[in-house]
Amino acid sequence: MSQDKEKHIPANWVLSALIEMIDETLYHTQTFAHALRSHNNEQAASVFFLACEQFETEKEIVAEHTQNDGLPSIPPWEMPFPEYQHPSSHLTEAHYLMTENEARKATERLIGAHQTFYATLLKENREEQVIRCVEVLVRHHEVWK
Repeated sequence: MSQDKEKHIPANWVLSALIEMIDETLYHTQTFAHALRSHNNEQAASVFFLACEQFETEKEIVAEHTQNDGLPSIPPWEMPFPEYQHPSSHLTEAHYLMTENEARKATERLIGAHQTFYATLLKENREEQVIRCVEVLVRHHEVWK
């Protein structure tokens, strides 16, 4: 998303960006959860699998708000907002021998990245469809804590 308030960003682009971010996070979280499990680290794996449930629910929430709209494809080089960090960047310190506490901190960083994006959307976006969706996502995060 541009810092330029004059530039209008359509709701379908924003919703598509949300789905892309959630999909990327879900992919990396699931991949790492399975890798942890295959390395017999069930405690840390269970934390990542629990986070996957969170991200699956987020994806369902966004899907409910798209109303079967045709969403655009967003090229991978597009950044939803200037401070955006790819979900995998929050897993740089993750390793196969991590403790359950370390796993919890890693997944909290992923969730924090989502919360930052949602806060940015609430601050900068004026599309009613986007605001309704993001408000539900924010409430979902509050309940999940």
